[in-house]
Amino acid sequence: MALHRDLLRLRRDDAIFSRQDKSQIEGAVLSQEAFMLRWFDDTGDDRLMLLNLGRDFDLQPVAEPLFAAPDGRDWRILWSSESPRYSGVGTPAFDEKRWHIPGHAAVVLEALIK
Repeated sequence: MALHRDLLRLRRDDAIFSRQDKSQIEGAVLSQEAFMLRWFDDTGDDRLMLLNLGRDFDLQPVAEPLFAAPDGRDWRILWSSESPRYSGVGTPAFDEKRWHIPGHAAVVLEALIK
């Protein structure tokens, strides 16, 4: 129940998601069971959602251009279905060289100023 409440709150309260502007979204397929969506913002306040419907998935090196954070910003986890709040095991940090996407999970990242 908490997971669904938090997702609804994120869609309602997050400035980028609440706009629901489909012209500002792009996506890419990462594997047969994983894909990503990126919401662009004119000020660089982007969001990145990673969805993995299969087993744990590692990207090394990260070659998809949509993974690149906006200039002067880094990705930080905003929400994860693997949060201990939802009985998950936690989500590993992401860096520029290796991204681990947990199996059967969704992760939302926000672009924060360095």
